Amino acid sequence: MVVVQPNLTGPQHELHLASNGTHWVEGEQAGRILVEFPLPGAVSGKSTYLLYIRLPQVADSKKKDRDMKPCGFFIQTRGAYAGLAGIADGTVSIRRRHKNSCKLTLDVVCDDQTHIEGEVDAKEDEHSVEVFEKQSRPADVQQLVNQCSK
Repeated sequence: MVVVQPNLTGPQHELHLASNGTHWVEGEQAGRILVEFPLPGAVSGKSTYLLYIRLPQVADSKKKDRDMKPCGFFIQTRGAYAGLAGIADGTVSIRRRHKNSCKLTLDVVCDDQTHIEGEVDAKEDEHSVEVFEKQSRPADVQQLVNQCSK
C-alpha cells in the first residue's frame, strides 16, 4: 500500500506500508474494513496507521466482485503527525477469493489530500472489527456512521 501525504515532507511524504492485519466483515448494514499498518518496512507489530472503511451494502450481497464508493478514515496513531483524516473520494474493489477471504484494491483520497492506493488481502474477522468499533475508536466510528448515512 502506498500512502502519499502531500502536506508532509521528508520520510512521511510517501510511505510504503504492508499489513498482515487486514480484517473484513460483510454486515447487514454495511461492509466494514479495518487495515492495521505497523511502521513502514514491517508487516506486523503495534499499529501506527489505521485505515477504517465502511462500504454500502448492495442488493445482491452474493455477488462475487464489487466496486464501491467508501466512507472512512485514515489515522496515524502516534508521532508528530498523529491524527485522523476522513476519506473524501475514491473506490474500493472487493474480489472474493474464498468464503472467508478477499482481495481489496483501494484508491482513496482523504480530506487532507492524503492519497492511499494499493492492494491488501483481507480475512473475514468480525471480532477484530467490532473491538475497533466498540472499544478502540467508538467516537470516531459513530461520527463516521452518522456522516455516511447522510
